[in-house]
Amino acid sequence: MSVAQLAVLDTGSNRTLAERLIDQLADRIGGLGVELADIAGNVQEVANRVSNQSERFHHLQTTAETMVSANHDIATASQAVQTTASAAVGEIAQSRS
Repeated sequence: MSVAQLAVLDTGSNRTLAERLIDQLADRIGGLGVELADIAGNVQEVANRVSNQSERFHHLQTTAETMVSANHDIATASQAVQTTASAAVGEIAQSRS
């Protein structure tokens, strides 16, 4: 609606065109404020989820590092067992000869 049309419609009322425009602008700004508050709430929710996932990832990383260390210890122990078993087989073979 053009300004001229608004002026024609407004001739019978006590409110001026400027007052009506200010009211419309205030309504739109109020709506924008509500939308911004909703967006801020959504951003906070996403931030909380990211923080939670970061904590979980840190826990998983620590667990994986513990498993790598345990696997290294198992590999070292297995190698020692294999060396000992090979030595025992050699001694048994010598004692039979």
